Amino acid sequence: MSNYDEEVKEDSPWTYPLIIIGITLLLSVGVFYYYFGPSLSDIRGDTPEASARTASIHMAIGGTNFVIPENHTQFPRARRGGPRDSVALYALFPTFEAYTVRNDHHFIENGPENPINYFQIEISRLPMSETERVDLIYRERLSDAPSEETDFGLTRHEFADGTAYEDQDLFLATSDDGQMIAFICTQLTNQVPSPNCRREMILPDGLVLSYRFKQHYLPQWQQIDTGLQRLVTNFRSPLN
Repeated sequence: MSNYDEEVKEDSPWTYPLIIIGITLLLSVGVFYYYFGPSLSDIRGDTPEASARTASIHMAIGGTNFVIPENHTQFPRARRGGPRDSVALYALFPTFEAYTVRNDHHFIENGPENPINYFQIEISRLPMSETERVDLIYRERLSDAPSEETDFGLTRHEFADGTAYEDQDLFLATSDDGQMIAFICTQLTNQVPSPNCRREMILPDGLVLSYRFKQHYLPQWQQIDTGLQRLVTNFRSPLN
């Protein structure tokens, strides 16, 4: 017979629907975060993000102190300041001004005449002058084709087929103190309609300055080089 002292407990009719609704909400939040939420790279500040703020960022690279306006920095992580191994920056040619809302369109498109100069100041891991790099790395990879003098003070050299540089050209000049100036430029092709040129040089304090710009501006390489070096000098803190 039935035991009337026992209580018969029944689950609420809302229990399972609530569980299903909860699981659905959690999945929806997860999917939303996956597609629209910040990535780990965003949280660390490793995703490029322009800033129109002009606040001064104090940082030290190697033993050199810098004060850099925020709108020159490419990555949010650099805006925390303090000791750093490197900092990635940009400036517009020919004024070398930083990002502003007014010139935002240059930071969206990547056409062959885009005037942005991307440059980086960093600690040198393996110091090598441009002369050493040309003699030890580039020269043995050049083709037998004769060099070509340009109208803007650089000599063009072709790399040999089958080398890692076969789709690029080497442009050389000599500085007033006898040091080599070397630009590596990607060739214009259907696959690369907006090629870049780049240079890497050692600064007087031992830091490395590397920069790149659109090949369209190679005839103005001296203005670019002078302007970027002057900008880096202006970023140096008087506390050095």
